[in-house]
Amino acid sequence: MEGTTIQKLLFLNVFVVSLIVLACFLTTALTNQMVRGRVTHPEVETENYGDIQFGLFWGTKQYNYGFGERDEQRYIVYNEYADVHNTGLIITTLCLVGVAAFFTVPSIAFALMNTLTIPTKELYGIRGLFIWNGTAAVSSLLAIIFYTSIFYAQLKKHIESSDEQEFGVDDNAKPRVGYSFWVLLLGMVLVTSNVGAVYLTKRVKDDPNFFKRTGKVDNLEDTLTKNQLDIAIQY
Repeated sequence: MEGTTIQKLLFLNVFVVSLIVLACFLTTALTNQMVRGRVTHPEVETENYGDIQFGLFWGTKQYNYGFGERDEQRYIVYNEYADVHNTGLIITTLCLVGVAAFFTVPSIAFALMNTLTIPTKELYGIRGLFIWNGTAAVSSLLAIIFYTSIFYAQLKKHIESSDEQEFGVDDNAKPRVGYSFWVLLLGMVLVTSNVGAVYLTKRVKDDPNFFKRTGKVDNLEDTLTKNQLDIAIQY
């Protein structure tokens, strides 16, 4: 397979993966499943609970005080937990996810451009794809680090707001990260793989026979190993 064809296939791979990555980042930013948990009232003898789940922007809660489930309530995370948690870190996490999503958009556009044509400007080519995907990878990694730190420092112990201090975390349903977090992790892994794909594209551009040469080296190593084995048998 010619070097140009391999480059086009790698660019196409970056394009498809970038679409998935953008979907992952938008899902994380717009859904309410970063944390899920249940709280109970220790002084109420009948079965009671409060199911709480929230994301980077909004969340929901539904309580049962022993007389049946009440209507589900929606709330803004920063207003609900301003007096309880470090909402600044949550806002920072949301901003980082937004930055990652923002830089994924040019990656989609320029990966498709490189698949169909040969750009004349370096920023539209391999160098640009390094910048877009690299920035998105770093931003999403920082988002994961920040949110993991606040989860283990605060959210894992308390998910109730300041108006619900009489409730406590249910030991049978302790706070845990939801699918929004795992989707963010998936997006980070995929956009990092894009950086690797762009690097391979550069290697193929510099040496069209890069993959062929790699295969020849492997064959040479196998040949040398067989020759050494033959010599050992003779002795």
